[in-house]
Amino acid sequence: MGEKHIIPEPPKWAQPVFLILNEVPDALGATLWRYARHIRDRASATTAERRILVANVIAPHVQDRISAARYQAPELAEAHVRFGMSLLAPDNCSDGELATACVRICDWAECSAYERTAIEYAELAALLDNQSARAANRAGRLNRNASDYPRAEIWFERAIGLARRTTNSLEYTRGHIGFGILYQTTGRDRRARRHFHTASIIARKDGRRWLAAEAQHDLMLMCTERGRYEEAEAHADKALAWYPKHHNRFPFFVADLCFLLVSEAHYSTAVGLLSEFLEVVKSPPQQVLGMSLLARALAGAGERARFGRIRSKVLALLQDYHEYEPAARVNLAEAERAAGLWRDAELSARRALDLAIIRRDVVPERLARALLTEINRKNPSPAGSKTHRNPAWYGTVISAVSNRLAVWTPTRRGRVPTIDRNEWAAA
Repeated sequence: MGEKHIIPEPPKWAQPVFLILNEVPDALGATLWRYARHIRDRASATTAERRILVANVIAPHVQDRISAARYQAPELAEAHVRFGMSLLAPDNCSDGELATACVRICDWAECSAYERTAIEYAELAALLDNQSARAANRAGRLNRNASDYPRAEIWFERAIGLARRTTNSLEYTRGHIGFGILYQTTGRDRRARRHFHTASIIARKDGRRWLAAEAQHDLMLMCTERGRYEEAEAHADKALAWYPKHHNRFPFFVADLCFLLVSEAHYSTAVGLLSEFLEVVKSPPQQVLGMSLLARALAGAGERARFGRIRSKVLALLQDYHEYEPAARVNLAEAERAAGLWRDAELSARRALDLAIIRRDVVPERLARALLTEINRKNPSPAGSKTHRNPAWYGTVISAVSNRLAVWTPTRRGRVPTIDRNEWAAA
């Protein structure tokens, strides 16, 4: 990590600040817009020019709006204080303090599903704290999840360069995982594999088995999506061995393992594990994807009545939760194909394809296109497999993940948290 490396400059502004007003309502939106505009002005102003900026915020109506924003989002009280100091006395508030406030607003916006606001404040934090690899990784991740892949690539490259310069192996590893997910999402498998393997090797070398497990988890999913099931099983072995007992991504590893099982037509085995997963993970967006995969497993296993009930629940949830809709629609299409509902299967696959194209998400697009070909030809789903290629492997792994999931708890003391990662692999 000590070799010379050219660190790219941060990308130029990608979005008008007023987009915050389109997401965040009322006085809070106006205030967050003003904060962001102030940071942009501050970034390009000299010390003398910063004092001139104060004149723009003395007006009583501005002060009243900021006060109203504090009532609207009291959890951002500390961030309001920091920005208030900077607005009224720019010289008395450091860039580091403002970067911390930006991170707080970014985290809040992400939890509130204000995507553009989260990106804006992630990038502001990375610009204010311009030697932070972690801040650059955060900006890369949010841009990648918003399908702005060229911009995400710059931020991840910057994160890896900064981490290399400061010998920060944790963020160096996270940068490679971020790149791996980006390249997996855009269909550049060889690059994705290289970054995941690099991340896994570095994490293991530094004693972070939990982070190596995340990289193996991602590799398992990528191999499953490409139909390389034996390789996927090998990565699943390593992920299972390296994940801590109460790691926060472990339930999602179990669900992604079920995707491998379903892909290999081991439907009944997947039904049991997915039912356990849905008892543990109650977040509606996560339930959408888990239930859609359960519907696919139930249809493949021939449990038509239960399949119908789960399918109805998924369709109801999709009215409000769209985060994982392309993948969920692919699962529904596969389930409807297995149940002989050819018209419904075609509609679900076409919806998945349209969404994937809009979001520039290569994996569900590829899966949906292939599935539409099978549906148009009326090719039935693979019959449920009663035998495993490696019975010993399946017996050991299924028993282990079931036992661990039964005792898993997110509040267990000592559980290693995963920072800046969504729960699902490649999300």
